[in-house]
Amino acid sequence: MPTSLRVLRVVDTVLPERLEGTVVEMGSGWGHVAFFLACKYKKSKVIGYEKSWVPFLFSKIFYVRVKNLSFKRVDFKDVSIEEADLVYCYLFPAGMEMISKKKRNGILISNTFSLPNGKVQKEIRVSDIYRTKIYLY
Repeated sequence: MPTSLRVLRVVDTVLPERLEGTVVEMGSGWGHVAFFLACKYKKSKVIGYEKSWVPFLFSKIFYVRVKNLSFKRVDFKDVSIEEADLVYCYLFPAGMEMISKKKRNGILISNTFSLPNGKVQKEIRVSDIYRTKIYLY
């Protein structure tokens, strides 16, 4: 399920103004959030991880000209996020359980699902039809 534009606008309100480092999207799907992050953080290296072939190939082809953006066909379970300065994810509850077990040092933003036992710094409810929650860790 892609992140809607309305939700992405709310996510933008909790993102740091500036960031230089590594930005990761876990489960990048069709790549539009990773693209948004690459445009926002032009000095950062942005990596989208996607396991499914079709969205992965679409992202690789469609966003090929964005120099600071790359996509890797890897299951997010197999990705280390310890060195990431910012991680964005829109996963499922079991996926968030897996993320909660990974070592991380940077900011984590989650769409819809919270980290089990995670200490939320900020929680925002989007005024969309789903009343989507955005979690900042």
